[in-house]
Amino acid sequence: MSRYAKQSGALHEVTERYAKVNGVWQQVTARYVKQNGAWNQVYSSGKKLSDLPVGSLLKINESGVPQQYIIVHQGNPDTSIYDISCNGTWVMRSNLFVGIKYSNIYDVTSFLLSNANSWLNNTFVQTLSIQNQLINATIPCIFNSVQCKAFLLSVSECGDMTRTESASEGKPLTFFQSDAAEQRKSYANYSILRTPFRQITTSGNQYVVQENSWGYMQGNTTNDAIGFRPAMILNSDALVSSSVDSDNCYTLQ
Repeated sequence: MSRYAKQSGALHEVTERYAKVNGVWQQVTARYVKQNGAWNQVYSSGKKLSDLPVGSLLKINESGVPQQYIIVHQGNPDTSIYDISCNGTWVMRSNLFVGIKYSNIYDVTSFLLSNANSWLNNTFVQTLSIQNQLINATIPCIFNSVQCKAFLLSVSECGDMTRTESASEGKPLTFFQSDAAEQRKSYANYSILRTPFRQITTSGNQYVVQENSWGYMQGNTTNDAIGFRPAMILNSDALVSSSVDSDNCYTLQ
């Protein structure tokens, strides 16, 4: 609810509030009142994550270092495929983690059993400053659903519905519904997806799908595929800054 102050006979909307602390004026980002023994927020200077359009940039700290993430979807992409845990703000890391293998052995294509899943949810997640905003979501995969806080996107979620191997792994996220290959570009390296690559090889090696640096799909053996762009689903009610910083990014409050 907007608040107004009267000045020189005219009403002006109050967009920011300040309080004097130790002689210094500081912006008030939130205000709370105690009701029935519990503190309830009655004012916030920020926006909700759900208010930000797809394509917005968000800064999330990893081991204290800010990293850019892209909002790639808002809400549940398809309730006939995804359960209620997937109803949130979907984000994907802008830059790659390079040097982490999808699997340490060649014959594991299941995301559940992969080194990628283990590393993302046992190592990577622990570095994040937003633990209380991460949703433990159930993600559809070809072999089985996976409950996790961080994951790799599927071929379908990245906008390619032509591959039969990924038909059960979701629907295109909003960010990838227009000019998907352009949006998938990582430039620096190849980016692994969680989708197995249906290809028979004389060596018997198993493949997963990866995006090349220009955003197009191809296969690579699971123990050679390196390069992650972690994805997560965040609580859409989480508050962010009311405006972007010098890098055109919002920050979580």
